[in-house]
Amino acid sequence: MSDFQAVSADGGRVVLRITPAGAEFLRRQFTRLLRALEKGLRDDHLFPDAYPDRGASAEFRARHGAVMREEVTGAVRRVLTRCVPTEHLLLTPQEVADWFVAAGHAQTVCLPRRRRWQWRPSQANHAVAVLQGIQYHLAHESLREPGGALPPVRSLTL
Repeated sequence: MSDFQAVSADGGRVVLRITPAGAEFLRRQFTRLLRALEKGLRDDHLFPDAYPDRGASAEFRARHGAVMREEVTGAVRRVLTRCVPTEHLLLTPQEVADWFVAAGHAQTVCLPRRRRWQWRPSQANHAVAVLQGIQYHLAHESLREPGGALPPVRSLTL
């Protein structure tokens, strides 16, 4: 068994299995993020530019940064309370979203010199790779029907 497994359940819910080593790794990453948030991690390090123009992006963060920061902080706190070794942790769709947000933003504190969206895959970083893998598995399993295949992909004409 790997340290973290996600399996689909009905209604967009996901069952997690986390080993003691996996839980310790995740608690360490999420605690680092929570401490950074509490110490004032800058919004421009936490949230990518919303617009091509940096000034417009800075204005967007000035208007929405506090609310976005609250949402991330709340998600991380909720995830930390459930980040324990377990064979069967059933997550609701909202809890899946919390785990997804926490794993995504925890990458920020793993990359001290670059924002995570500027990180180059050629740069080896085990923690980032694990956190990205968790996001992938959560997204994949939350869309899958229990014991079945993923829903068909719908194409969009742009």
